[in-house]
Amino acid sequence: MVLLSVLVNLDIWAGRMKIMIVDEHDIFCKGLEKILADEPDIEVAQCCGMPWEKALIKNRPDIVIIDVCLEDVNPFELIRRVLNHSPGIKFMVLTHSELESDLVSSFEVGVSAYLSKSTDTKSLIHAIHRVYQGEIIISHPSNKDMIAKMVTGEVKPDTETRPVVLTRKEQVILSMVEQGNTNQDIAEALIISPHTVKVHMRNIMEKLRAPTRQRAAFLAREQGLLDKTD
Repeated sequence: MVLLSVLVNLDIWAGRMKIMIVDEHDIFCKGLEKILADEPDIEVAQCCGMPWEKALIKNRPDIVIIDVCLEDVNPFELIRRVLNHSPGIKFMVLTHSELESDLVSSFEVGVSAYLSKSTDTKSLIHAIHRVYQGEIIISHPSNKDMIAKMVTGEVKPDTETRPVVLTRKEQVILSMVEQGNTNQDIAEALIISPHTVKVHMRNIMEKLRAPTRQRAAFLAREQGLLDKTD
């Protein structure tokens, strides 16, 4: 379940930033909420179980902090739809994902920042203030200069369509993901280590530009990359 931290619309004073957090990990969500609550110019409060898209549009936060590794929703579609409705909202990605495809997809749909979850508290707070002021923040092991130029329009993203080719093992793994198997289940069935399964999944997600393993399986099936008998 995706957890939402939604601003409480009470006692809002000029200059106070309204923040919403979209993350599926309860401990992380509550921890980040506590960190932000200590800042005098930030207002955020925990609220679970609300329809995420409606909550974002209804509350109209200044900034949404979102993880792109969500199981239940496609984060890029969520960002795109919300910005189409409320273009004034700024999105900051805070994630463990180092996939360049996630980085590129994030800026293609209009995020203002892409940060690692290993970012220290001081740097995160500083980044929030910079995004609030309209800046673009990039923290990623990829080519930052290239991404920065892409964001400013100096370089266009590579839109050339390349055929996706999956190995037989990748096809088998994705078919097992479709059936609801965990990485551990797949490792035991194929007699390989869970780490090897993770490596295969990262390669697959990179090829398909998919934010989650479930999305990768869906896209592979949709594109006819999996055997009909699988």
